[in-house]
Amino acid sequence: MKKSICLASLVTALAIPAALAAEQSTSGGLAPDRFDVAAGSLLRPDGGTSLSNVQLIAGWDLPWRWFESDNGALVTRLDLEAGYLNTQNGAVWSGTIAPVARYQWKSGSLCAPFVEASIGVAWFSNQHWRDGYGYDMGSRALFADRLGAGCKMGKQEIGIHVMHYSNAELADKNPGADLVYLRYGYVF
Repeated sequence: MKKSICLASLVTALAIPAALAAEQSTSGGLAPDRFDVAAGSLLRPDGGTSLSNVQLIAGWDLPWRWFESDNGALVTRLDLEAGYLNTQNGAVWSGTIAPVARYQWKSGSLCAPFVEASIGVAWFSNQHWRDGYGYDMGSRALFADRLGAGCKMGKQEIGIHVMHYSNAELADKNPGADLVYLRYGYVF
């Protein structure tokens, strides 16, 4: 019961920025401000030897900005992700919602660098990612922590990201999982 209340509270807290993003969106209505596609490897538990992760992401700019200067600004957005993982136990599908904080440097050159971080919630179609070795994520509902860095070139950008999934000890088992992937984005 405690776990359900905690997760329901977190999802509700994340829904408020989603509603604000829809209202404040620069493209109007519910239309996203950006689309991204990502592909990479599942480092843990599978060792990262092949392409095992694909994600499609829609993002909405949020109205909050901090530390604006001639050099850049800390900006926010909300990402909704649909993902596919090829685990040793077969296909695992996921959905993630995460607010993102990004420091975007201004640049007169081709590349304007950025760094970003997010902490969100994810839901997976299967919590067992490796049957023979007992790799049980402990829950289908997990937290999704991400760090990324890259380069924005006009309306396009490319970056490298690291993602960590965990249930934060809300379940008996919590082995965690790590991904590394390249992400290409187009901003409207």
